[in-house]
Amino acid sequence: MLLVHGKPKPAKKEEVQEKPTLKEFAPRFVMLRTAVEWGVIERVPCSIKMLPTTKSAASFHDFDEYDRLVEAARSDLQTNLVVLLGGEAGMRCGEIMALEWTDVDLNKRQLCVARSEWKGHVTVPKGGRLRYVPLTKRLTEALRQARHLRGPRLVCEGNGQPLTQKVVQGMMRRVARRANVKPGVHILRHHVLFASGDAWSARQGHPGICGPSGPRDDATVHAPEPGSARCSDSLA
Repeated sequence: MLLVHGKPKPAKKEEVQEKPTLKEFAPRFVMLRTAVEWGVIERVPCSIKMLPTTKSAASFHDFDEYDRLVEAARSDLQTNLVVLLGGEAGMRCGEIMALEWTDVDLNKRQLCVARSEWKGHVTVPKGGRLRYVPLTKRLTEALRQARHLRGPRLVCEGNGQPLTQKVVQGMMRRVARRANVKPGVHILRHHVLFASGDAWSARQGHPGICGPSGPRDDATVHAPEPGSARCSDSLA
């Protein structure tokens, strides 16, 4: 049996050989299993077992950082949409890229996350099922302002062509630099979990983002307790 660390500690300078990770061994293990299926070998010569490791806390923007990011994104409609869709609708990068105007109902103030894009391929969202997400007042207004007829996608190039992941990530790096916060799209989704308390939801004008079908399958982050000083400040 081959024991593999889930996330090894950084190796010291004097260490020559680093500890193996599951990411490094997974392709080789798949090759071995395929070789068994094809009859090249009789059995997999070893098994891989994950060693218990401590899960690290997920990164997220606090209220002040997120407000700075939103303010920095206001000058560009596309960037503003990406920030709000990630930070207030809890959408992943691929889901934002694949979101179409037919998925948005501004009258009901909700959107449907029905697909995701990865390297040009449109697939189902993570988990294999669609979900409905309520819209905040700020996101609803941003969607009204950004309405266009260039193509079916919400965020797209000037000629209506879908944006690539590289372009979206570049947008987020630039706006994060202006706001002096950590860059990234997925960190916005973590902000939804951080800010999903009743006070923040009331501030944004809806009863809550993270309902039964909301974004619950990501890493756990620390949300402010209802009635705490942080939640009271968010209502100001």
